[in-house]
Amino acid sequence: MQSQGLHVIPNVRWSDRRSFDYCFDGLESGEIYCISTHGCIKRKVDRHYFKQGLEEFIKRLELKIILVHGAMPEEVFGEYLGKVEFFHYPSYTSRVFAEVAYGDRV
Repeated sequence: MQSQGLHVIPNVRWSDRRSFDYCFDGLESGEIYCISTHGCIKRKVDRHYFKQGLEEFIKRLELKIILVHGAMPEEVFGEYLGKVEFFHYPSYTSRVFAEVAYGDRV
């Protein structure tokens, strides 16, 4: 798609510190990237690794804008609010649970 002139926003994923070099390799500083928390932050240990990766991702690439698919819990994203602009896209599951709990469409 990129070779056809379309702007492509990469979705970046990581596991633990061992993956950081190859996960962030080749990504340009200051660009816009997408991440997804869907399926990555359910357990406490998963949130721990995700937060470590988010910190490294922001630091290495000097990010100012990140698109986020899935939940954005305060415990993971809180310290970056105000430093990085996040555009939040709730997952289908999040929207369904919000509708059931609050009777609203998100």
